[in-house]
Amino acid sequence: MYAERSLGANAVPIEELQRRLDGSGAAILEIAVLPGEVVTIAITHSDVKVSRSSQPSAEIAALSNRAVEGDEHASEALYDAMIRPADRILSGATSVVIVPDRLLAGIPFASLTDRTTGRRLTERMPVAIASNASSLRIGNGPAQKASSIAGVVLPSGDASTLPDSEREVADVAAFYSHSTALLPRQARWEALQRAATSANVIHIAGHTERQPGDGGEALLFAGAEEGPLERVSWQTILAAPALHAGVVVLAACETLRPPKSATRALSLGAAFGAGGADVIGTLAPIPDRDAHALFRSIHRQLAAGFSATDALHIAQLEAIRNETAGGRTRAWRALAVLTRQIPH
Repeated sequence: MYAERSLGANAVPIEELQRRLDGSGAAILEIAVLPGEVVTIAITHSDVKVSRSSQPSAEIAALSNRAVEGDEHASEALYDAMIRPADRILSGATSVVIVPDRLLAGIPFASLTDRTTGRRLTERMPVAIASNASSLRIGNGPAQKASSIAGVVLPSGDASTLPDSEREVADVAAFYSHSTALLPRQARWEALQRAATSANVIHIAGHTERQPGDGGEALLFAGAEEGPLERVSWQTILAAPALHAGVVVLAACETLRPPKSATRALSLGAAFGAGGADVIGTLAPIPDRDAHALFRSIHRQLAAGFSATDALHIAQLEAIRNETAGGRTRAWRALAVLTRQIPH
């Protein structure tokens, strides 16, 4: 209850979470960082396990930063501190939703490595993250096949990156029966809201810009009448009417990382997710070419009827196989899915 309240949630009892988990096969892993220890609370429909690991918060913060950069030793150390204590419960689960402490918001949990097996957590099961456990709701059964997409190419001052973004949106739109594409000059915030009323999926490609005073990242939309670009922050997204799309894909940098300085500030992804959508976004910058391949794989699965959590899981497994075969990209580590649904 204390952990949930620290995340700004109206906390519900564990018994209520277990009722929602019944029949899902999912586990919830809530991880809280205290000054001298890490507390992992693992919950399934029939079991609860609380584990405490003595580790200074400053050390966890340092490991988190290194894990985001792809440091294998940090990835293994974080697995030992936060995932291994829940091994017994996870052994019977088919998926996991991780609710991280704010200090852990940027950790690529899917890529944390079990040093005893050499396997990533995503190789074990689908991994999603949630802003808190109390807002998780029972899923609506199998995902419905997505048939329509609203794709947006954000304006960019760097002409060299623009063709990649346009090709990305055109490629992913080809998987769907109906598509609307907003190219840079048409990519206004109000235009996206109109297009989203008839789309199952939204895809936003481009770049973000950090706001002054660590106000977090903002998406740069086209302004009116050739005017300056419109900066759409998490506050702007939260104040807008909820989008109808079930999945929002944010193919821009650090869309799932909240500002560090403000305790109640949201990431861009969390602001979109507040309306009920599952959000696939990024924890760190990734090269445009790698993003193109990863997001194409994700949309192939979404259009085939997979949920956002499963679509990302499949894309990450494909990328891991490519790594094993000699591929160089590790960009898949930077992707995560933020959900408010308990996977089934």
